[in-house]
Amino acid sequence: MAKEIALEDFHHLKVTVEMEQIIKKYGALSSEDLRGNPSRNPRIKEHRKENEYFKTWRYRYDKGQKAAIVYNKQNGRLTYLLENGHAITNSKGGIKWTRAFPHISITFDKFKDRYVRDMRNAKLNVDLT
Repeated sequence: MAKEIALEDFHHLKVTVEMEQIIKKYGALSSEDLRGNPSRNPRIKEHRKENEYFKTWRYRYDKGQKAAIVYNKQNGRLTYLLENGHAITNSKGGIKWTRAFPHISITFDKFKDRYVRDMRNAKLNVDLT
């Protein structure tokens, strides 16, 4: 028969996973990638020098969701419009769609495989004190 073990018997056991450090690492890498490297996306290369949009990428760690939130500090509403395009009206009263400038998805795709690999290889640290 199996012996029951109370959870209180393990009060001295501290288990941590290095996931938080990995999440923060890729949050920082993603925001740095969006801030720099003007040659990454030639479609928006010409706008990098004059536009503050590219200089204000940041990330924050959300403990509740256990996620790095990468965001644009100055122009948060502009990110979706640039990434996906949007509807506009022209001078004749017609509606047309602007072209998209994908840049966030490029950064996501760049780090996705490395992030998954690092999370799979994350160490489980057990402290018995």
